[in-house]
Amino acid sequence: MTPDDDVGKAILAEREGRYDEALSLLLGLFALEDDTHFITMFAWSQLIEHHTPARTAMVRERDAQATRLLDGDLNFGKEDRCRSNDRFGVVVKMNETLKDSRATYDLFLKLLALQPEMANRRAWGALPGIVEAQDYVLAERYVRDPLPELPELNSLAQKLPLMPADGSAPRLAVELANFIRAVSLCAAVWRGLGRGAQADALQQSAIAGLANEPMRALALRELAERGTIFRETGEARVRYESLRNYADDDFAAVCRIYLEAKPDELRFESAAFDFTPLEQDAVLLAAFQQSEVIVYDANGVQGFAAVFGGQLRALFVQRAARGQGVGQTLLDAVLQKAPGMIRLNVARSNRDAIRFYEKNGFTIAGETSRQYSGIQVPYVQMSRP
Repeated sequence: MTPDDDVGKAILAEREGRYDEALSLLLGLFALEDDTHFITMFAWSQLIEHHTPARTAMVRERDAQATRLLDGDLNFGKEDRCRSNDRFGVVVKMNETLKDSRATYDLFLKLLALQPEMANRRAWGALPGIVEAQDYVLAERYVRDPLPELPELNSLAQKLPLMPADGSAPRLAVELANFIRAVSLCAAVWRGLGRGAQADALQQSAIAGLANEPMRALALRELAERGTIFRETGEARVRYESLRNYADDDFAAVCRIYLEAKPDELRFESAAFDFTPLEQDAVLLAAFQQSEVIVYDANGVQGFAAVFGGQLRALFVQRAARGQGVGQTLLDAVLQKAPGMIRLNVARSNRDAIRFYEKNGFTIAGETSRQYSGIQVPYVQMSRP
């Protein structure tokens, strides 16, 4: 049994109400001090919301970690490979989950008195607690203008997905969270010191300077509610676990979803159409069988996407599963499986779908048409480099 298996077991136990079992698994994973730490902390934070012993256990473990830190044991785990492997950072994250910023502030003051050089190196992690304690004079010693970080962040956005669909670490989302954290802290300190106009200008420049609309939208949600990025990346990882390759046994579900979704695609057209079921349409069926197909299976197939030769031929989600991120999850998987230009066609009247694809970096490249029930329906051709 691997740590990743135990993470999955813990998440499942929490969903099924077996809270004590979930907590036991999470405590075991936390004690490993390894790379499962990120998802372990996310699962633990979810469990705390409806299981009081989970909070008590985190307070106990937080205090133990703080004691080890003050005793000079700085690294969480055997290798200092990322920020989460810093023991002070782990304590800070636990305090964020516990909504106990005062504990972070008090711990930092102790570190500053005992080991000032080490405390100064770790002051960035303490800044939210310092700001929430309204110690703006101390915070100004450590706060920095984050705008010079924008070019590197935008460069990263050209190489990495915001929400990885392959189970890899969400590096871009983490870097975006760090950037927005820096923006929020800097703005809060400037406001606390009476420089409100400067703080407002900073936030506006930071959002406007992000490379694409998904990043800007996620950044705005993070500004409105701190922790949103990590919550959404955790939720996305759970959704991506529902993705798999199409199997022949999925055909009936795919046909049902197609026949349900196709009228919705053209619901803004003035004409009424009769749609041939997928299994009876020789042309569409041949195109489907030629394509690489991904399905979203969460206690049954809820959506699918079909791709061939750089063209997204289909992306449909059943009505009951819409608005839950299924379509976004499928599209993210398509974009990662098929690097390079992706093309697709959308009914010109379906403005919701066009906005969805525009949000994901697609632009209108031309026009075409399709015929249904002998009626020509205008479509737009969209592409993403």
